[in-house]
Amino acid sequence: MKNSELKKVPQNWIKISGTKAVSRFHTPFIIAKAKEKEQYRDRLKIASQKAYQDYLQQVSERYELFRDVIQRLAQLDCLLSLATVAIQPGYCKPEYVDDLTIKVENGRHPMVEQLLSGGFVPNDVEFDVSIMLRFLD
Repeated sequence: MKNSELKKVPQNWIKISGTKAVSRFHTPFIIAKAKEKEQYRDRLKIASQKAYQDYLQQVSERYELFRDVIQRLAQLDCLLSLATVAIQPGYCKPEYVDDLTIKVENGRHPMVEQLLSGGFVPNDVEFDVSIMLRFLD
C-alpha cells in the first residue's frame, strides 16, 4: 500500500516491511496462518527425524542380512560381467564343475589388457578347497 494511503489501513493489520513509497502489511488471519504453518513445519521436522531414526534402527537390526544380500549381488554382478566378456571374440566361457575348484588357464583381465596394449602376460590360477583350507590354517 502506498504510504500516502496509510490512514486507510485497519489498525489490526501489522506492518511487515516498507520503503519510502510503499508499506506491506499482514492481516491477523495471515499472521495466524503463518504461525500455524510454522507449527506444522516444526511437527513435520520432528516426525521426519523420528522416521529417519526408526529407519536407521531397522537397518541396524538387519545389518548382517543386508550385508550378505549386497555381497551376493556383488558376486552376481561380477559373474554377469564375466559372462558378458566371455561371449566376446577371443574369450571363453567358464565350465562349471561339481567340486569346489577354480581353475583359470591363460587368464586375462579385460581392463588391464586394454590399458597395457600388448604388454599383458596371461596367468594361470588354481584354487580348490584343500588349498584354501591350508591357506586359512
